Amino acid sequence: AAPAQPLGAAHHDGSALYCPDPPQEHGDTFTVLLRVPAAEGATRVVVRQVLDGEPRNTLARVDRTTAQETWWRADLTAHNTVTNSAS
Repeated sequence: AAPAQPLGAAHHDGSALYCPDPPQEHGDTFTVLLRVPAAEGATRVVVRQVLDGEPRNTLARVDRTTAQETWWRADLTAHNTVTNSAS
């Protein structure tokens, strides 16, 4: 099991809240979101994606800010839309 994440930590998962329009096909562009507590003071967020074993970095931009948190947005390109299949 993954270690528990503190409630005040930066967070992203694969749910619709953090990936509102998931890619359907290879080559689709899609958005991922990351929520960072304001207390963290993040001034830059970089999203790392691996393509053919090589890292690709995308600079995220601020999507929205509240007194408690900042939501960051990054647009990525789908290179492998199948990550797990049940047999």
